[in-house]
Amino acid sequence: MRKQLYQMHIWIAGISAIPLLLWCISAVMHPLMVWTSPEPAIKSIEQQVFPDRLQVSLAEALNRHELTKITSLGITQLGEKQYYRVGVEGTPHPVYLETETGELLPNGVQLHAESLARQFSGDTASSIVSVEPITQFAGEYTSSGQFLPVMKVQLERDDGMRAYVDLTGDRLATLIDDQRSWLLLIFKALHSWEIPGMPEIVRVWGLAIFCFLVLIGAVTGLTIYVVMWKNLGKGKAAATPRGRLRTVHRLAGVFVSLAMLIFAFSGMFHALVQGSKPDLKHLRPSDTFLASDMPLAIPDALKKSNVTGAVQNVSLAMLESGPHYLILRKPESRKQFPPVVVNARTGEIVVDGDLQHVQRISESYFTPESLKEAEVTRLTSFGMEYIPRNRRLPVVKVAKATGESVFIDPVDGAIAYSTSPVGRWEQLSFSWLHKWRFLDQAGFSREVRDSIMVFFVTLGGMVTLTGGILLAYRNPLRKRRKATRMSAQLRANFRRSSSD
Repeated sequence: MRKQLYQMHIWIAGISAIPLLLWCISAVMHPLMVWTSPEPAIKSIEQQVFPDRLQVSLAEALNRHELTKITSLGITQLGEKQYYRVGVEGTPHPVYLETETGELLPNGVQLHAESLARQFSGDTASSIVSVEPITQFAGEYTSSGQFLPVMKVQLERDDGMRAYVDLTGDRLATLIDDQRSWLLLIFKALHSWEIPGMPEIVRVWGLAIFCFLVLIGAVTGLTIYVVMWKNLGKGKAAATPRGRLRTVHRLAGVFVSLAMLIFAFSGMFHALVQGSKPDLKHLRPSDTFLASDMPLAIPDALKKSNVTGAVQNVSLAMLESGPHYLILRKPESRKQFPPVVVNARTGEIVVDGDLQHVQRISESYFTPESLKEAEVTRLTSFGMEYIPRNRRLPVVKVAKATGESVFIDPVDGAIAYSTSPVGRWEQLSFSWLHKWRFLDQAGFSREVRDSIMVFFVTLGGMVTLTGGILLAYRNPLRKRRKATRMSAQLRANFRRSSSD
């Protein structure tokens, strides 16, 4: 039994040693990316609607420019002026109409994106190289950015700084410079196996099999140590360089084995669940709003809404009774408020209008059968299931009878996050076992947590490296070359003795 375990451990090591070493190197790169990534000059931009500047109604501004059908609405500040940001049917980008004069702002999208990029990067001097839309997670812009679509703003700087900004919420998705971009692409290739041209099914199952091999390798190695611990460091062979290296390999392996078991299991679980998870973040509402159906001016809607305090933004929601203004109040001390929904014709307040709005959106995203007996609830704070990494608040949770849940942002109708019963366990596993968030609960800072993880991953890399060197000693080709050299030496000795 001992021999079979030993042979299995060696066989697994021969297959997984190089990928595991590369995985350990890339794992160390992750906190390095965090520590060296560019820091935004400001964390967020305070959105606010100024009712006294809404002198031209939305309907009047639209009619003035013959924009009869629109798909979305927002109100944003550019410099000292305030604009309606309007999505127009049949065009890829919104148009900007000044709220005081109704005038159209040429290149509004580009100017808005540049303004956000400069504020978040803190760079007001560098020239703008390019501004381009990003509609999917790919390359250096990963799903950790959360928002789609976004605008990529390239600054003319030595570090190649680019800002990915969300125009809908005046939010920063991420800042990336050349160093972070290279680290990120290397990490994706070595750690997540996201290699251009590789089919997704090959990537997912390749990762899962690799993690399974690492899991079995750690278990067999630990078992071998338990069986042979009495002989560790004893005998003549233990005093040789190879023996000492084997002792170091086994001792370090025992010390790091639990960490490797945790990493391998959570990585395999993550790969299988995420690989089978459908991409829902590309979904958007397909409602069309007519200018003639929104005669109520927004200042009047704000008065009828009975909202006290500052207003963060105003968007549109389509309910069964027609177009409505969705008024988002400004949070106070991180306390989020649910939106207030007002009929754009009558000014009537719709109780739980945001829930009705999301219910209607979800019916356009999913089949009616899947939404039977679905429970719709509002979230104004993060929790165990909907964590701060998702970034959007408030959201509405649509919990299906099947156990699946979808979290929808009522402001733009985007799906912020989706999960399933298995997905909840996977999120818990990945957060606590792969990223070691349990250390946060123990009172450690993020820097200390990352340092501890780097130590264990580095030690795992050392175990892999020493195991690879020991494996080289057992290489059949090496033994065959050694036997060939010994045979040649014997023949040479025989010839010399014969000649003597």
